[in-house]
Amino acid sequence: MNRRALLALPAILTASCASVGGKTLPEVPTPDWIGVRYTGDPNAAYAPPFDRANRIDDLATRQALADFVNARRDRFSVPWAGAPIPEVTLYFYRGDKDLMIGFGIGASFFQRAIFETRQASRAEVMEALRLARIDLARLKWIKVGAG
Repeated sequence: MNRRALLALPAILTASCASVGGKTLPEVPTPDWIGVRYTGDPNAAYAPPFDRANRIDDLATRQALADFVNARRDRFSVPWAGAPIPEVTLYFYRGDKDLMIGFGIGASFFQRAIFETRQASRAEVMEALRLARIDLARLKWIKVGAG
C-alpha cells in the first residue's frame, strides 16, 4: 500500500462513522444502576456483577446520563466500514440483571444497540465522560486537559 493511501486511511475511517440522516432510537428510562466497562481492561466484567468501582448507583448521575443519551437519539446508523470500538461502554440496567441498553463512548462517536453509531463532537464526548465520572487517564486516545 502506498504512503498516501495509508495517510488517508484515518480520514476515510472517520468519514465512515459519519451519521448523515440515520435513524432515531427509542428513549431509555432512568436505569436502576449503570455498569461501566473500559475496553481493553482484562479485569472488566461484561455483565453483572460489576465491582463497586465500575458501577454508578447515584440517582442524580443516572438521571443525568439518561437525559444525555435521550437528547442524542437521532442520526444513528451502522457504518459501512464496520462499527468502531468504543473506549468506554455504559450499561443501563433495570433491576439486578435486566440490560436496557449499552451506550458506547469513543473519541468522536457514540454507539447504541448492535453497532448503531452516531458522530459526536469533542465537547459531547467530554460531557458524556464527565457525567459518567470516567477516569480520563485510563483512555488511550485522550490527552488530559486537551478538551
